[in-house]
Amino acid sequence: MIIYYTHRFGNNKGESHMLLRYAIGDYIGDRERADALVDSMHESGGYGKPVIDGFDHFSISHSGNTWAVLISSENCGFDIEYYRYCKRTAIAKRFFAPEEAAAVRIAETNGPDAAQEVFFAIWTRREALVKALGISVAHTDLPHVTGPSVTYMGDTWYFGSLTIPGSGNLSNSICVKEPLTEILVKEIRFKEMEKSKDKKSGKNVLEEAYSYISARMRTVREVEKHLSDKGFGSDEIREAVNELIGGRYLDDYQYAVRYFEHNREKKRGSLRAARELAEKGVDRETIENAREDFLYENKVDEFGDALELAKKELSLRSEEAPDSENASAPDEKLIGSIGRKLESRGFTRSDIFKVLEKIRNGDPD
Repeated sequence: MIIYYTHRFGNNKGESHMLLRYAIGDYIGDRERADALVDSMHESGGYGKPVIDGFDHFSISHSGNTWAVLISSENCGFDIEYYRYCKRTAIAKRFFAPEEAAAVRIAETNGPDAAQEVFFAIWTRREALVKALGISVAHTDLPHVTGPSVTYMGDTWYFGSLTIPGSGNLSNSICVKEPLTEILVKEIRFKEMEKSKDKKSGKNVLEEAYSYISARMRTVREVEKHLSDKGFGSDEIREAVNELIGGRYLDDYQYAVRYFEHNREKKRGSLRAARELAEKGVDRETIENAREDFLYENKVDEFGDALELAKKELSLRSEEAPDSENASAPDEKLIGSIGRKLESRGFTRSDIFKVLEKIRNGDPD
């Protein structure tokens, strides 16, 4: 029985699967087989319990930045939860068994520290039990978990907890069919990343990634392509990218916001920046969220920006041909030219239409 853990969990898409691949790969000593095992993972029992055919039992849990998995040759359940403020007695009264709610009320008389410890010990035990059973926490016939063991449907289940280094105020519970003995606890350190080197630079995948992003901000897609071009494998690239996202070294939303700022400094409309961000691999939803936030928070008037550029263009044309009729009454050819320029600059058609109407009406101001 072993627990793998990390305190660098960012709860990003695919990150839990990546960590499970690492843990199983270390557990069986075969990374490639671990990838295949995790790819075959499916749910069992109708309540979402994950299982892998041909592999031992396991139970995953995460809270805050801590992620952990218990792997055992026997059926098991495992749950972690950081202490936090909540209405303990009210929650216990509504969701816990009467004996559990009574235990919380008694603990409250001994102070908040004691109450937190008892409340979250019961919380994690209940979660660990239902994970082991593969049922819903909403089952109303569950036995109370205030003792060291429970009997349910003819089986006896034993509870235990352990110390996970570097995790103060973390409650954790293990639920197994035998009294707990020694459990190995191992931190995930991404040893494969440290060993994998780029043949030309001699850097491992993380070193290469950090070097690439040190000069300026990059998108996730740019980093993935760069590492792929350097010859690193897809699994280690995925791990490195998740590591950078978890540490906030990669953030496509912040990248997009900064890109919109730089774009406006160049007197361009936001649609141009949006197109360029899409080409850099930023997803549409992130682009649109960053665009809306940038325009709102900076009170950007893109119509005013477009009008200012149009006025400068009219002024330049007037200087080039001061005696022409275009200086006072622009013809449709000039108006069309200004419209195309504004469009190439990335302004919306709505703003362009309004600007051109003002020019046609002889009122560019």
